[in-house]
Amino acid sequence: MSYTDRRFIAPFPSLAKLGCFLILSLLSASSSIADVSLSASTFFGAIGRDTIEAADVGLSGDIYVAGAIELGDRWSAIATPVDTTLNDAGVVVARLSSDLSTLQRVSLLENFAVRELAVAPAGDVYVAGHTVYSSSNLCGNGTTNCNIVILRLNSDLTAILGRTEIGGNDLDELAAMTIANDGSLVLAGTTESPNFPVTSGSYDASCGDNGQCDGTESTDFFGNNGHHSDGFIAVLDANLQGVQRGTFLGGNNTDEITALAIDSDGDIYVAGSAISSGFPTSSDAYQS
Repeated sequence: MSYTDRRFIAPFPSLAKLGCFLILSLLSASSSIADVSLSASTFFGAIGRDTIEAADVGLSGDIYVAGAIELGDRWSAIATPVDTTLNDAGVVVARLSSDLSTLQRVSLLENFAVRELAVAPAGDVYVAGHTVYSSSNLCGNGTTNCNIVILRLNSDLTAILGRTEIGGNDLDELAAMTIANDGSLVLAGTTESPNFPVTSGSYDASCGDNGQCDGTESTDFFGNNGHHSDGFIAVLDANLQGVQRGTFLGGNNTDEITALAIDSDGDIYVAGSAISSGFPTSSDAYQS
């Protein structure tokens, strides 16, 4: 990767007591990463536990961020609820100027575990994560039947243009999201749902090595029994009308996808962790 004239956005978690967002904008003027310098920095938040989970840059250089907030008078004063069913928590999406000096728009969305934000070439903003069923019982902490949720907003963050959920009858978690050259949305993450929506002709249409996400290896790396997981990759159209392509990726134990990238030819690359002794590798793999 060339670092010449590249700008980076780095989200950091909030301080538990102060609950502030810290956003960094870094600008490098040379190809040496050692020459990267801080060009702008700002706090953004309220009293409470607020965090930034995702960020992206719009076509005009504006910076979009998404995170989780605890609602209060501060947010009521500066933010517009796009979702009117909010109670004590929700997702905040904001747009700031490229130099971080102006807050252009703040909107509040429904409460879910936000993980990713991506700005499409046409300007629409996609925010995604997985569903949360209560403030004390989150996906990954024993709750099952948690689905991936994706929302599409206009560039001004004033309207929800589309919303969908994908998943099966168990735990599904989003780890990464990006927009392909054709405008479709590519998602990757981890699922324990045997009926996660994969498509006909996919690379792997079965969760685990027996189709039930529990695998033939009786315990995972930590000695735990019960469901194991597979990675998943899913492609949705820009209007969120359904899964165009979807596949599992895994073996006979616990496997996860945590990172995703697409090259100029549209090929999809994923990375993560695998505990399965039977995880699929190619014949010429560096390590099999």
